[in-house]
Amino acid sequence: MVYPYLVDEDKIVRWNGIDSMVHVSFPNSGCPVLGKRMLITIDFISNPSMLMEFVEVDPGRLVKIAFIDGMLGGWFVYRLEPLANGGTRLINEMSIQPNGRVFGVLWQIYGKTMYHNKMRCYWAKLKQVVEQDLEQIQK
Repeated sequence: MVYPYLVDEDKIVRWNGIDSMVHVSFPNSGCPVLGKRMLITIDFISNPSMLMEFVEVDPGRLVKIAFIDGMLGGWFVYRLEPLANGGTRLINEMSIQPNGRVFGVLWQIYGKTMYHNKMRCYWAKLKQVVEQDLEQIQK
């Protein structure tokens, strides 16, 4: 049940759109999952952005997304593990490094903490959206 929320454009926007400063778009909208690109733009001093691409997909089990341009480099992976009760455990692994000297300093001062806090908000919103949709299906 969780996998579509990690790869479907309309579903991604529902849980990534929790912040009015963060905008998610898909430059090659409609592309199959592998190769799909996602652009994150942040309303901030210079409107920094991150262009990411889905580089590895194992439907229902794994999604790997790499940063290919912008203020961050590296990748993150979503691993899905089925639970005995029918639920799903979402495991997030990441290797992220800032691009550029100035952003590198900002990242060390407060970027890492801000990023991890933002990810916790995203996971909570993802859980809420999935559970709401599941509740609607069960009615």
